[in-house]
Amino acid sequence: MKYQLDPHFETLILVLSSEWTKETKKEIIKAFDEIGINGVAFYKLHLPVVERYYAAFQSKYDDVKGAMDFSDISDEAFLTLINVFTDHPQWLKSIKGLSDLKALKAIRKSILEFFEEEAEDTGQDIVALLETSEFSDKAKWQIVALLQQPKQRLTHIAEAVQKNLAAFKYAHLELELEINALIKEMEARLENDSPESLLRLPDKFSPSAKIIPTLAMPCAIAVADDICLCGLLIPKIFTADSNELTKSEAIFAAKALADSSKLEILLALKDKSLYNLEIAQLLNITPATTSHHMGMLLGARFVDATKKDGKMYYSLAPDGLKRFADWITGNFKT
Repeated sequence: MKYQLDPHFETLILVLSSEWTKETKKEIIKAFDEIGINGVAFYKLHLPVVERYYAAFQSKYDDVKGAMDFSDISDEAFLTLINVFTDHPQWLKSIKGLSDLKALKAIRKSILEFFEEEAEDTGQDIVALLETSEFSDKAKWQIVALLQQPKQRLTHIAEAVQKNLAAFKYAHLELELEINALIKEMEARLENDSPESLLRLPDKFSPSAKIIPTLAMPCAIAVADDICLCGLLIPKIFTADSNELTKSEAIFAAKALADSSKLEILLALKDKSLYNLEIAQLLNITPATTSHHMGMLLGARFVDATKKDGKMYYSLAPDGLKRFADWITGNFKT
């Protein structure tokens, strides 16, 4: 097979995610329901393999003395750490030589990406950005804790990954046949889908990034300059790419237009491409809210994205808009 799980990244995600709980299940079902997919049915059909994967890992998990408590990590702190290590994958193998300054710069860069700021350390007041963001209080204090002890925090995480590589290998072996089947399905989709496919979305952000499948983060995509972590259940979310929308895709697209802000964004993009902060200022909303809107519009294929000078520029996607319009026209003829 061309693609394989990466032991270090899988262990990182499994360590940070802690256990797969009943609350995890509820959140996933709710998330699918919100985009027009029957969450209970999808979960029963596709997620039990992930439950068993986490259970197998936890059965061999080895706590690291003095490491961070990941049992209640916020989504924002989780993504901050994932971004740090996808930017610096070598730290998962060896943390030697890491200085507080290097660690701090890496964490700052990761946080600034939430707000689509320049990818360099500009000296901007991160705490001020966090205070005006829509992050939860828990997320804010967890990220501030990372900034206050950057080297110590990253070192603890790297040590936890090293110590639990054996737990990952055990979990992988327990579910090897199912994992290989999912990887083969992803390979086929990546080879055959058109550039507009949801699975090919990372190409718009970083065309040269190496794709690494992940079962630990089964329905998500994380893109860095050189690495793209791609959830193995993404091909299951929407069926094979075609000119015809499935019902689920059509509902998702309709939900992407379900509030005035997204419509205003599409109207603003009629004239020219804009990046995140320009859109936020134009609509008088926060950058974090803008990023959420753009994620929905990208997933619905209503906009395209191009990375330039450290910023993500968005433009209308005429083919995607026409595809949705054709579906509406074809299904509601009188």
